[in-house]
Amino acid sequence: EGNERKHPYFLRRKFKRFCMSEEEWTGIIDSFNVKKENIIELYKNSPYLSESSKKESVKLYKNFFRHINRNNTIPKVLQKRCN
Repeated sequence: EGNERKHPYFLRRKFKRFCMSEEEWTGIIDSFNVKKENIIELYKNSPYLSESSKKESVKLYKNFFRHINRNNTIPKVLQKRCN
């Protein structure tokens, strides 16, 4: 788990930045929030996932939503990188 970050893939991987205004990011986050329950239910009810995979997926998405809704930190952090 901790060794994953040391893998060369993670060292070379570069992400393109999406330079948008805070209002644009807020709109994107709002779009995710509108679909939150549907996204979580999709994983909870998937016939293709094991129970442990369902739990892990739901945990991951709940964590994702918690982070994107934390005082609009996502738009602020991303905007900072664009400047």
